[in-house]
Amino acid sequence: MDYISSAIRISVEICFIVFCIACFVIFYVINKNNKQKSDYLLLNCICFAIVYLLSDILAVIFRGDTSTLGFYMVRISNFIYYCTGASLVLVITDYLYNLLKEDNKEREGIIFFNLNHLFADLAIILTIFNIFFNFFYSFDASNYYSREKYFYLFVVLLYLSFLCLFVFVYKNRNNMTKFKYRELVIYCLLPCISLYFQGKYYGTFVNNIALTLNILIFTVSSAIEKERIINEKEKELTDAKTESMLAQIQPHFIFNSLTAIQSLILKSPQEAYNSISDFSDFLRGVTNSLSADKTIDVAEDLKTAVGYIKTEQIRFGDSLKVEINVEDSDYRIPPLTIQPIIENAIRHGIRKKEGGGTVKLNLKKEGDYHLIEIVDDGVGFDPNNVDSQRHVGIENVRQRVKLISNAEMEINSVIGEGTTIRILFPNQE
Repeated sequence: MDYISSAIRISVEICFIVFCIACFVIFYVINKNNKQKSDYLLLNCICFAIVYLLSDILAVIFRGDTSTLGFYMVRISNFIYYCTGASLVLVITDYLYNLLKEDNKEREGIIFFNLNHLFADLAIILTIFNIFFNFFYSFDASNYYSREKYFYLFVVLLYLSFLCLFVFVYKNRNNMTKFKYRELVIYCLLPCISLYFQGKYYGTFVNNIALTLNILIFTVSSAIEKERIINEKEKELTDAKTESMLAQIQPHFIFNSLTAIQSLILKSPQEAYNSISDFSDFLRGVTNSLSADKTIDVAEDLKTAVGYIKTEQIRFGDSLKVEINVEDSDYRIPPLTIQPIIENAIRHGIRKKEGGGTVKLNLKKEGDYHLIEIVDDGVGFDPNNVDSQRHVGIENVRQRVKLISNAEMEINSVIGEGTTIRILFPNQE
């Protein structure tokens, strides 16, 4: 009978392990392009769960085996089972802490976070001492596991750890979504219920069932949470793209440009003809950005920027000089990436400098990155104030290139000397 129950237990736990591996793969694939520290902690949790289940399987397989291998395997597997059980509490607590940190939320009740760690750490330390003193559990001459006098001290420590985690979750309930709050409450309750039954009815493995259910809850809820974040980012991108387009098509810019072109018609019809073409390239690029995909060829975005530059040069003549160097153009970027930064350099840098100045645009490779660099020798500004009303276009571009292409923007500006803005796009291969 014992052989049959052991075989059933091992078979069920193998299924649990396969399920946890599937959850690991699913979660890894969902987040492979943008993993945060909390995601790594959740993947660690699944790994701990697999080790937890595997150690219990080995403990069942080798119990009663009086060989040298059986002697060591039973002791090692039970030791790992206890330690990983307590470690899982720590990993999940750190997962919650980092979720709040990544959302820039204020963490409430840090004392309970620390107490949670204290109780779980104490359980692990005492498990290590149990190797020498056998106060939690021991093994008889037939190599069978049995509980000892202070076994329930281990259970109490875990209960206290879960209680502190529950209080920490409750105090931070306003700093997370209701869905995430319910998920963490379930995580706290399930192990407490399973610990009670496993403590009262020796030989059951309800802890393992509860753990697998928690892994299921975390995987499903994390997938739902990621979908929610993706939808929010999609809305942000749509709003940012609309805002960018509307910002570029300003009535006074259109009127001033048309007036400048009109003044050329009688003096230089050919130049006026070319200017209308350039102005048309700019307007077409801006209006097409609304219906464009998330990214476009960098050459297409450059064409929009060049149309804007040439239109501005009609108005400001020799006071605005532009140098363009293109060495790398085989990649894709969000629409309206280059032009808003060029516009910012001209409006807030060159035009405010007596005698005008020069804007340099460089597209080149830098290591494993595609680099877009805009340099001006204008009046400069305080980079710490980049989100002010004057430089809202820069912040808009920063957010869009980060969300869409995971690109980083670097800003270096010195008042009175000029500004350099570098956008580094990861190699898309």
